[in-house]
Amino acid sequence: MLRTLCLGFVLWGFSAAPCRAAERGSARSPRISAADSQASLTSTTPSPAQVPASATPAEHATANALLDEAKKLYRSGDFEQAIQEYQQVLREWPSSAEAYAGLTRVYLKKKDAERADPTVTDGRFHLRS
Repeated sequence: MLRTLCLGFVLWGFSAAPCRAAERGSARSPRISAADSQASLTSTTPSPAQVPASATPAEHATANALLDEAKKLYRSGDFEQAIQEYQQVLREWPSSAEAYAGLTRVYLKKKDAERADPTVTDGRFHLRS
């Protein structure tokens, strides 16, 4: 579980230092401001790694709409539908960091670490390619 959380922090762009401290036995948690936390949840502009630079404006709009819908479903507690939306995004844009992070977040909220861990691993593989 610690490995999944640490990889999740790395995937979401946070420093891996708190994870290394936790592996050494220190229970210090990462310091994340409320503004940073809210910004990461509300950011809907895909980065170049999420939607190819050659994508049309319509493709960018579609990616944003799918990610927004998945976030709304997650926040409303409809986790199964949120999983389906995130998976649809990943079928169309397999290098979408936001979709991998969101899907991992849903699995962790459902306390399904067995599915969260491979999602983080897949995300790291696709984002390095």
